[in-house]
Amino acid sequence: MPLLLADTALFVHGSTVATNTVLERSGARIGMLVTDGFRDALEIRRGLRDNPWDHRVPYPPVLVPRFLRRPVTERIDRHGDESHALTIADIASAAAEFKRENVDAVVISFFNSYMNSSHEDEAATELARHWPGAWVTRSAAIAPVMGEYERTSTAVLNAYITPRTVTYLQNLNRRLRELGLTRPMLLIQSNGGAISVDQVAERPVTLLLSGPAAGVGALDYYSRAIGSDDLISMEIGGTSCDVLLMSGGNIAFTDMLNIGGYHPRPDGCPHAGRQGQRMKTDRTLDPIQLALVQARLDHIARQMGHVMIRTSRSPIFNQSHDFSCFITDAAGTLVSQADGIPIHTGRGGFAVRALLKAFTGNIARNDAFLLNDPYAAGGNHLPDWVIARPVFAADRLVAFACNRAHQSDIGGGAAGTYNPQATEIFHEGIRLPALKLIEGSVTREDLWQLLLLNSRLPELLDGSKCGRLAAAAGAIRA
Repeated sequence: MPLLLADTALFVHGSTVATNTVLERSGARIGMLVTDGFRDALEIRRGLRDNPWDHRVPYPPVLVPRFLRRPVTERIDRHGDESHALTIADIASAAAEFKRENVDAVVISFFNSYMNSSHEDEAATELARHWPGAWVTRSAAIAPVMGEYERTSTAVLNAYITPRTVTYLQNLNRRLRELGLTRPMLLIQSNGGAISVDQVAERPVTLLLSGPAAGVGALDYYSRAIGSDDLISMEIGGTSCDVLLMSGGNIAFTDMLNIGGYHPRPDGCPHAGRQGQRMKTDRTLDPIQLALVQARLDHIARQMGHVMIRTSRSPIFNQSHDFSCFITDAAGTLVSQADGIPIHTGRGGFAVRALLKAFTGNIARNDAFLLNDPYAAGGNHLPDWVIARPVFAADRLVAFACNRAHQSDIGGGAAGTYNPQATEIFHEGIRLPALKLIEGSVTREDLWQLLLLNSRLPELLDGSKCGRLAAAAGAIRA
């Protein structure tokens, strides 16, 4: 063994310790410092379900009990400026309680810290003064992304697996060096890259689901070796079975992971893939092909929703989730929908058929359509706007990627567009037939300026439009 290790030029370790720790729920006892008023963001989650037809399955237990989520008085505003200084006394009090409760690791996740991490850095320094040697995870250092749930969830998972995972890796690395290994041991990350033990010690969350990511390289190797671009790999262990599909030489990717119902987003890095998977089509589909295609379409619809949540400026989208994403075929028949509002998606086909009727022979690649008239679009009131983008295969229209969402304000008799005094549809706001908002990749600015002028909240309306168009464009690329 010493001679073998001494001659080893590259030692790469693929470990399931991090993933198994989450799946077995055998991780650390965690305490958390949060901005006062945001104590329950981790437990509220996003509210979106993988299966829109099943609302009975409970969410997994919150990894940090509420009494260990300690609020701290501080605030960074949306521009990254300090609006309230960090209260140092809150840190000392929390550190004392964490030690009394035998906490193993601490998460610091402050609101808007992705814009300015100074308060998290200051809190970590103060925590170290009162509790030297504690395992501490700062959310802005692990996942500097907008949206406190994604950032906090990632930081919590990092803290949850750190003591067990890092201790194991450090012990293994030390033992290998004692046995003669001169090269640094490398670990596979969930984005397919490699990292040293010293580097991963601060962010072991990047090791979650690293096995399937490494499987991408194996599929590439065997694809070249046997001359086939259509392959399936399976990685089976004691706690999980991970399957990868290569279709036409392409493998799907995602930047939203789900491990046992928990959602890490390490660095927003894509997971397990090089580019979007392209499903082969045929006139006849056997049950397996049909299941694969349907699962792929459902995943695309869910990803549209994730894009809207992460990019929209409107709290109606990113907090209340008053929107729905769906896909129709070229004739306007609903073929897939994500978890959303049934009245949105169930009537989605009406909206697509309305724009097909209005723009027969005038639908091109990179167009985008907008409508809200409930008598044409099948909605329940005017604030629910539909955006639909056509999907082409070669030069043939095959589908529409759509979302229907409640706008913050579209005029009408009351701010916010909820008007209890309304007696006719015109009191709700501006009424839109099927319109072409984007034509040949160019936004019709005259039309959009008209719509912005009819809103009391034009900044939110404009931001929502950008997020919705991006979500549909992403679905087309997938």
